[in-house]
Amino acid sequence: MGLWDTISFTVMDSGPPPSGGFALQRDEATQLVARLQDVLDQLNDMHREAFLLCHITPPSQDPGTMIYQQALTMNAAGQPAALSYGGGHIDLQLAYVKELIARLRTALGMTEASDETQAGAIGEVSKESEGRI
Repeated sequence: MGLWDTISFTVMDSGPPPSGGFALQRDEATQLVARLQDVLDQLNDMHREAFLLCHITPPSQDPGTMIYQQALTMNAAGQPAALSYGGGHIDLQLAYVKELIARLRTALGMTEASDETQAGAIGEVSKESEGRI
């Protein structure tokens, strides 16, 4: 079971929130998606910088510089080192924000689809009742 498997997002226009998960008004959800998109852009920039830092080349080939380089980027066994761990944390944050944006967009889309369905149903009822009044 993954982190997101038990969490639901609901975008509501009114009424009490459902039990479990998160409930937001449509405006709040839309604003949150816009803010999260800015965060995502910043994280993508950080990810590129972290990648470059993890792949820097040592300024010289002397043993001390090479050992220091490995301590920062990747050790001799190919295991992550100081900068690599930071890059891994950025990867986790990216995954979290991307999933959060996707869930909010899905919730917004479901609400919009529901509104369109209700509007269509109301229109059909109005057409049917026009002839009866």
